[in-house]
Amino acid sequence: MTFKEDLKSFLHYIRHPHLNYRLPYRIGDGWWNDIIKIHTPFRLLLKWVFFLLAVNIFIFGPIALVVATQIGASNRLNINIPYLFLLAAIWAPIVEEFLFRFGLRKPKMALYIVPLLTSVILMGRGVLSIGIVMVLLSLLLILDLSRQTGNKQALPFKWRRWYRHYFPWFFHGSVLLFAMMHLGNYDFKQGISFLLLPLLILPQWLSGLVLAWMRVRDSFACAVVMHSLFNGIPVLFAWLIKTFLPLEQVSLIFF
Repeated sequence: MTFKEDLKSFLHYIRHPHLNYRLPYRIGDGWWNDIIKIHTPFRLLLKWVFFLLAVNIFIFGPIALVVATQIGASNRLNINIPYLFLLAAIWAPIVEEFLFRFGLRKPKMALYIVPLLTSVILMGRGVLSIGIVMVLLSLLLILDLSRQTGNKQALPFKWRRWYRHYFPWFFHGSVLLFAMMHLGNYDFKQGISFLLLPLLILPQWLSGLVLAWMRVRDSFACAVVMHSLFNGIPVLFAWLIKTFLPLEQVSLIFF
């Protein structure tokens, strides 16, 4: 599959999201196929990463920068902290993908995953937060080994029909919540213009659409790795380009 074909498939899907969408060669729904294995070719993932970076750097990033300047918002991201790569490329992808996208295929499990990961977000990074994530991963492994994570266990039949019917709302709602969460990355020193706030999170909205699409059609692992690449590559180059671009503009492309 070429990137052009994949992009066309993505644009068609986000207009009509549904659960009956999988890569044609993806088989199985257990721990290995959903949590560990990536079915999308790695070279295609890289093409998506650079596509999103290009759109965010040259289109959405400048728009967000203009809006941030106009409403007096400054980004809190400190690009000089020593553990930024671990934070951006490992911690954020795992926590945010669990919180916003794991439940798209496992809605029943989202009933306890979302509260747990919400508490992790609110507490911030720390020993307790890391412990909660590790316990969650262990619990998922135990449930999968006991055959409690398949499609049949996702929801009772009548609720599964309801979920399928309203899935487009869950899909786009998860993307919007993901993007809105990143408003917390800003300090607002003036009165907030709510009409302009959506423009401030356009980079996260677009990236969230791609990640949600990859989670549904491929696996949770695919979304995590894509998220990690998208965050990690800019971090590695940030120290090089920050001498040519304002720090505020560099930070707008991060999750």
